Amino acid sequence: MTPRRHYRISVTNVASQPAVNFHVAAHRDGRRALAGNRGNPDASPIIAPGSTYSFNLDPSGGAPATAAEWAPLPHDVVEIAAVLWEDGSIEGDVAPMAAALSIYVGRRAQLNRGLALFRAMRDTGQPSAAKVRLKAQLEQLPIEPDETTQMRARERLQHFDDVDPAATAGALRTAMAEARKGMLDDLAEAPDNAAAFERWLVEITSLYEKWRDRFATR
Repeated sequence: MTPRRHYRISVTNVASQPAVNFHVAAHRDGRRALAGNRGNPDASPIIAPGSTYSFNLDPSGGAPATAAEWAPLPHDVVEIAAVLWEDGSIEGDVAPMAAALSIYVGRRAQLNRGLALFRAMRDTGQPSAAKVRLKAQLEQLPIEPDETTQMRARERLQHFDDVDPAATAGALRTAMAEARKGMLDDLAEAPDNAAAFERWLVEITSLYEKWRDRFATR
């Protein structure tokens, strides 16, 4: 099989604070060919000051070179169009960051709901039964953003121009679904031993609290 061709992009943070998320865009013939955000799911910094982050960027299209080979179309320019910094400020084109910020709002909302369920599982002597009950409760968590979650997203994006409400709602919905799946995946790996399960509950709730608080500052 012929190796897939791609660009290898390296981004160095020359600022004095960590970068949490950034928007990369590739252009061909003066037109945008592809674009997307790069960031960690838990909103932890992706590039520390003075550090370099590297990733692969696939071509957005191609043309047949021969009957047996596909040749990628080159990009003329690859740019970092926007950056979300550790302090919550945005540099560059703020519009592409709306999706990232909406996702953080949605994940925070779902984590808050999940945390209430995890905390209620404390002091249980029957991990197997507790896991079954918690799994059923997590599966019932809604992924449709309620009015409070939508309001928080609107507040975070209130200074942005031309924010698409439908896109914001979609980003919230996706984030809440992903957060629910993540908690279910974590629960599937929880130990069955009573003492170990109690320790795991303390550790996982502490981790989720850190993520929730981090999302609140983005």
